[in-house]
Amino acid sequence: TLTFTLKNGRSAHIRTTLPEDAEAKQTFVRNLSDHHRYTRYMAHLKELTPAMLAQACNLDYHYEAAVVAEAEDGTWLGVSRFSSTGIPERCEFGISIAEAAQGQGLAVHLMQQIIHLAKQQGYQEMYAEILKTNPAMHKLAEKLGFSAHPSPFDNTLTEVIFNLNPEPDTPVNNIKRNLKQQILALRS
Repeated sequence: TLTFTLKNGRSAHIRTTLPEDAEAKQTFVRNLSDHHRYTRYMAHLKELTPAMLAQACNLDYHYEAAVVAEAEDGTWLGVSRFSSTGIPERCEFGISIAEAAQGQGLAVHLMQQIIHLAKQQGYQEMYAEILKTNPAMHKLAEKLGFSAHPSPFDNTLTEVIFNLNPEPDTPVNNIKRNLKQQILALRS
């Protein structure tokens, strides 16, 4: 467990999530505003379905990880996770911050934790599809150094990508990066 001091002086305890966190996770999601649930899950829902809740709480820590920030009283302030995408070196992330904890520096800290864990697991790239109408996520991604590209699948989304293990700037690596960008452009 790590302790992090929010900008307002309150402490948050950060730890990995556990299967027994299901009730706390569901309560956290229910307490998010309709807007924040929509921007996180891109669906109008009041709570997680049983399948979504099981997936969120029963992680295979060889391929995915999640961290939660809790207040002194155990209330969840935020949660961030990443999971395998089926592409061996790429993982996808998601993050939610409770309204009461927004603007306190927590999102950056939670993202730094999962970036660290993803690097430890050998992932080379972390990405997410975010709504173009979600300026808070765009700002967070930019602050953390993610590059932003139009989604190849949906014109209402932006794909943000973070290179977890940047290769040195050499002619060969530059060619690889250019080819990868061309492939992504062809997919769109």
